[in-house]
Amino acid sequence: MITTPPFDPTAFLNNQEALQTGDLAFIADALGVSARAKGMADIAKQTGLSRETL
Repeated sequence: MITTPPFDPTAFLNNQEALQTGDLAFIADALGVSARAKGMADIAKQTGLSRETL
């Protein structure tokens, strides 16, 4: 039986493809994946926004 590692979307955090699609739902999903991978608290601290605002 062949096994493959689970898909890790965080491996593609530097990829600009989501923005190039122009699909707002896809872009929002990509931003969510990035935020979860980096950590919402860390992003909030760096941007000066609250976690709730993000």
